[in-house]
Amino acid sequence: MSASDVFDSESFAVYLKENRSAPRYDSSKEVRIPHPYWLVRVHDIDDGQKKMQAVLCSSFDEIPEEDEELKHIRDEVEALRQIKRRDPIRIALVGPQGAGKSLLINATFERDGLSLTGADGQACISTILRYKLDGRDSSSAMKKYTAEVAFLKAGELDNMLAGYARAFFHVHHPDEELDEDETSNSGLQAQDHFDRRAADTAEELFYTIFEGKENFQQVWNVDNYRTGEFLTFCQLRCAAALKSLQVDMVETRRVAIFAGNSPQELLQEVKPFMTKVEGQLSLWPLVSCVTIQFSDPLLEQNIEIWDLPGWGDTNTARARFADEVKDMVDVEIIVADTIRISSDDMVISSVRAAITNHGIDNVKLVATKIDWNEAEENGDTLQSDVFSKYKTYLERKRKQRKIAERASHVSKELALKLNGRNPGEVLQTFHVSAADYMTWLKSDKLMFMDQPALSPVETGIPSLRQYLFSLPADRNLQDYTAHLFHEVPNIVSKIKRVVNSSERNTGYRDIANDFGRLRAVLVPQLLDYIKEEFQKQTAKSMVKMHAESRHYINKVDKVIGSWLILKGPTLNRILKSSGTIPPGVSKAKGLEKGCNWNEDLAPLQSSGDLLIKAIEFVHQKLREKMEKPTCGVSTTEEAKRQYKPYELSIRVKALSCVKEIKTKLEYIRRRATMEDGRQTNFMSSVTEPLFDQVFKAFPQITGWTTRNRPKYAEPRIGFQRKKIHALFLDPKKHFVDRVLKGFEHYVNTLISDILSRYIERIDKDLEEYSKMLSELAPVEYEITPIGSEIRHRLGELLPQLEDMVGKLQQMLPESVRNEYTANSNATAVREPDIKSVFDESGKRKATIASMPNIKQDLDTKKPRTKLFHRRNFVRS
Repeated sequence: MSASDVFDSESFAVYLKENRSAPRYDSSKEVRIPHPYWLVRVHDIDDGQKKMQAVLCSSFDEIPEEDEELKHIRDEVEALRQIKRRDPIRIALVGPQGAGKSLLINATFERDGLSLTGADGQACISTILRYKLDGRDSSSAMKKYTAEVAFLKAGELDNMLAGYARAFFHVHHPDEELDEDETSNSGLQAQDHFDRRAADTAEELFYTIFEGKENFQQVWNVDNYRTGEFLTFCQLRCAAALKSLQVDMVETRRVAIFAGNSPQELLQEVKPFMTKVEGQLSLWPLVSCVTIQFSDPLLEQNIEIWDLPGWGDTNTARARFADEVKDMVDVEIIVADTIRISSDDMVISSVRAAITNHGIDNVKLVATKIDWNEAEENGDTLQSDVFSKYKTYLERKRKQRKIAERASHVSKELALKLNGRNPGEVLQTFHVSAADYMTWLKSDKLMFMDQPALSPVETGIPSLRQYLFSLPADRNLQDYTAHLFHEVPNIVSKIKRVVNSSERNTGYRDIANDFGRLRAVLVPQLLDYIKEEFQKQTAKSMVKMHAESRHYINKVDKVIGSWLILKGPTLNRILKSSGTIPPGVSKAKGLEKGCNWNEDLAPLQSSGDLLIKAIEFVHQKLREKMEKPTCGVSTTEEAKRQYKPYELSIRVKALSCVKEIKTKLEYIRRRATMEDGRQTNFMSSVTEPLFDQVFKAFPQITGWTTRNRPKYAEPRIGFQRKKIHALFLDPKKHFVDRVLKGFEHYVNTLISDILSRYIERIDKDLEEYSKMLSELAPVEYEITPIGSEIRHRLGELLPQLEDMVGKLQQMLPESVRNEYTANSNATAVREPDIKSVFDESGKRKATIASMPNIKQDLDTKKPRTKLFHRRNFVRS
């Protein structure tokens, strides 16, 4: 019933008689957004694969130890039900502190105590939480909930500790002088409150790792801070604290594992790693992420949810890590209080940044606490007569109508501010009340007076969950289709090859051996070549910037020159804040509107066709090897036919690699130019260490005043100005040259990582093809009588197995089967559409029609001939 439908008193009496109570909400009956994936008979497929496994396993007695072929088949059968899944859909929940993200997570998963809420009497969560599927066998006796607490790696920990030490130093060792026009500034007071909060967090951490205030004060002093000795003490104490938790200290895996039979039990174990807990060793500042694993229908769809700490983290290292998570996820959901969501500048700017990075379709808004009412109804809700219940009913209807009107108003305001120019660019907003939804889960039956004003559907949680379920539907359908039309039939094909020894040919082994040797030469050289070419492309893209460096240097000289004329206290305040002062904080001349030195200093896309051409060259050389004269024509043709699916897979991977590089380069551009408005940008990563050096720079102390203040050999502010000049304006290592060099290295590193990852995947495809060819050749060992008997039984099962495969494929929707069949019947391997993905101009073509022959020596004892050269891929 909608908020606009209201019973009169007589009709309500009839309604109440029939609806004295309501059952607990059952989310399993929620309707999904229409998609072919929901027509896939997932449970029937799993049952069918179990039967297929049982039939095959009944044929395996004791496999002879030397019969590698049968053991391989057995391993394949045991893994039959494991559907190869791609990377999960990653979703980030972001928003201000107190927005209700934790309660939203509890409601979405219908698990009270899964995340720490304000109702638990604790401070806001201060670490990143990741919720993912527990991949263990649910039938095991293990505990149902596990948490993996990952601690910061050495370099990350050093940066974090340095940030906290800096915050503590700024507050507890203030400048001796303060600019006169700064003394009564309310904005300055707000900034001081921000600084104080950062210092308090640092103090809590240091007291914790040094086990008390006295131990901390023994090692803390100005000299230890400036020389870096204090950080060394911190590193030693952190290592001792982690050791006490039995943390695995291997650099790639610094984790502690916890488990519980319920969310509440697990929460008690990991709470000190999420926030400050009185009376417990709270090491949350040392934590990079807490991964909570459990079984849930939503997580089973291959989804991960990342809950990021509320906005306002004063530690730049932690803030930068949170931004890296936002860049990594597929969908960003901004959560904010419905009262402030459309007027909070931070919310609006964060949504715009998210849209810039992910596109409007992959950004959602969630307005929480829609049930909140400033003037809640009064009255005795324990009265049980019809009149009082009717009064409650009317008050609920009034509240529902008010909530609906407010939601409509908020949506319109957000649409005006955030929707794109095109009609299709609409930002979707969910209006939710996690508190009311959780009320519907408290007991099996809720009496009328115990029910919240909003029905389960009106709380918005079912709509949000419906959206989350829809996100991985495309991928899941593709994964199931590939499994049933490729992986499962492949097992049957392997069994056919095992049992039909008469169809085997030694020529396949010859091709496989040559193929393997060529692959061992081609793949490493392919990776080296393509990395080198991309680096050349990067350098070429930087030529214009280097050519204009004098212009940049002149601009930077002017910008930094304006810094050097600032008064000493004002300059120090900017250095404290790593070059950024918010508007209204300072009344100093020229800083009334704030400043952002990183933005003042921040005034490529590379071609992907070379990768596509290099991959084509690999295919050509491999096809040449298949034309080996010692093999029969039928053997060669069969090898080439079997290669086509692998060839297509490799081309698709190359195309995906180019697409990811393009996306990453666009991200790099935004991060370098600060287009998305984030403070944790490329420029800040370069300048922050420099600003810190300047702030900590002091001239030589020559004595002490009667007020116990140091006397310096020269004025401190003049000394710091010289330091700025030396770090930024030295002609031999000018800041501009340093930035350009650092940016080029940054680009090359990111692209190199992507290339390495995709070339490794391509190599795995080639390896699989080589293994398949080897399976077509006769075995090189004598088959025992037991092995022959097992092969005979497997041969008799082939008709039944093929029938079972057909039935499994029938469990997919007809439209999906027809589409797959149509694609499979294509007469030629389709070329990747590199033009539409990377080169929008359409001028580049990913073909090498006239590839010159290159002689190569495959003898590994001799120096390898360089197979790849740019002349092979560039038209003369």
